[in-house]
Amino acid sequence: MTSPLNPRYLLVALTSGIALAFTANPSPAQLSVTGGGARINNADVFVPETGDINVNGVPTERQDTRAVIYNGNLVPGQVRIETNQGNIPASARFRATTLPTIGIDGNGNPATNANLPNAFNGAQGQLQGTLSFRAIGPSGALFYNIPSTLNFSVVAPDTLVGGDAFNEFRAEGFILQETGFAVGAPGVGVVQRRTPVTLVQYQPDGTDPTNQVVLNNPVPGSAYTASREGTSYNAGNIELGFDSGVIFTPPGFTLSEASQGNTSITVGSGVERIVARTYQTSTISIFNRVAIINLPSFDDIIYGDDDDDDFIG
Repeated sequence: MTSPLNPRYLLVALTSGIALAFTANPSPAQLSVTGGGARINNADVFVPETGDINVNGVPTERQDTRAVIYNGNLVPGQVRIETNQGNIPASARFRATTLPTIGIDGNGNPATNANLPNAFNGAQGQLQGTLSFRAIGPSGALFYNIPSTLNFSVVAPDTLVGGDAFNEFRAEGFILQETGFAVGAPGVGVVQRRTPVTLVQYQPDGTDPTNQVVLNNPVPGSAYTASREGTSYNAGNIELGFDSGVIFTPPGFTLSEASQGNTSITVGSGVERIVARTYQTSTISIFNRVAIINLPSFDDIIYGDDDDDDFIG
């Protein structure tokens, strides 16, 4: 399945696993995440019973013991990202492209129903998304839609409450493609990430999967052939502390003030209005581990408002 989406995001069917055998080395210009954090309010958390994956109702030998934060609102102004080159400006905009997944509980055990509810504080997971911001300094580079991975720990959360039986329905075999741009004295740089993803939806036990639209792609309920049994909890708020991660900037672009060069740049409301006299294009394709995506029910993960020019400053 392929459709002409916004060129910054693309969701396609994975027709061959061959590409997964080749993992490009990260660009040496990448920013390493060293700290920061975020808060998610009114969060729903799916915790698998055992992690066993069924296909068409038949048990398989596969497992995925990660818990998933599948609903919630990221509090505006509560996203802080620190890197090895300084802090990302407060005017930055972060958009989640995958749901936050929790791999282990606070005691280092799998995040299953037997472990996570009793050790949510200290649990560790990962969130994938994109960042748009202006680098520090009046001549700093502009970064649009830069693929980013944030590894987090759960810090002092509210207690998980509820405990209703839920099913996670999974449509497998898709790749999410994210394309970012940087504009500055070095010219124009392009960075791309391709991640195998599992589309998911969460339904009360006894409810069938429904039709969805993910990144403008209609995905029928019949495509959600795999499933996990589990429990859905609620948390009034979840504090995340960023432990590590990476922001995949193109080579030659840094968070610090860009050097002056013989480049003429005009920036409008989007990358289609960028004009540069000199430019360079650098692309990296990185296949991550399988991520979990459900944009229709988690599209409130936005930092800043929707004005594309907010981060220009």
